[in-house]
Amino acid sequence: MSNVTKSESLKELASALAKAQAEIGNAAKNSKNPHFKSSYADLAEILNTTRPVLSKHGLSVVQMPGYGEQLVTLTTLLMHSSGEYIESECCTPIAKHDAQQVGSALTYLRRYSLAAVCGIAQEDDDGNAATAAAPRQQAQKAAQAQSKPALKPGTKAWGNAIAAYKRDGNLVAVLEHMEISPEVRRMIMEEANSEPAQAGAA
Repeated sequence: MSNVTKSESLKELASALAKAQAEIGNAAKNSKNPHFKSSYADLAEILNTTRPVLSKHGLSVVQMPGYGEQLVTLTTLLMHSSGEYIESECCTPIAKHDAQQVGSALTYLRRYSLAAVCGIAQEDDDGNAATAAAPRQQAQKAAQAQSKPALKPGTKAWGNAIAAYKRDGNLVAVLEHMEISPEVRRMIMEEANSEPAQAGAA
């Protein structure tokens, strides 16, 4: 779920953001997801990639967390020195309501929201080394063309997702490389929460 609001005019912001995006490169995947053996660009890498260029063009980003009704929410506000702004809110459910799980979900939302508002992708370090001689635009198009597969019941990935949910109390690790619809999230939560009760009854 995502809600977007904006200032009445976006003329100055749009011009500045266009210039910034022409200079911002993609963020290198410098961290590892041990459960799924995948790579991703951490929050620090995305901030280091975007913040200097945004500031140069009079742009700044504020990200404000929220929590309630089993949902972690994040409001991302992109502002221009003229006073124009774009604001977006997104959320994700969690199962274990402790500081560690809330923090993990917030970091995930911050990474993807910031990358989205700046229009950048997350490049693979190995891929960059192999295509160092290729034009940057070609590498960006290849990265944008990749899409995450949808998570489906009865697959090996489904079992991994159940295990990750039981271990972490959320689906942050799964969302790194799989698309999960709201209905599938509900099914995972129900299946993961029902298994201990079934085992006790047996």
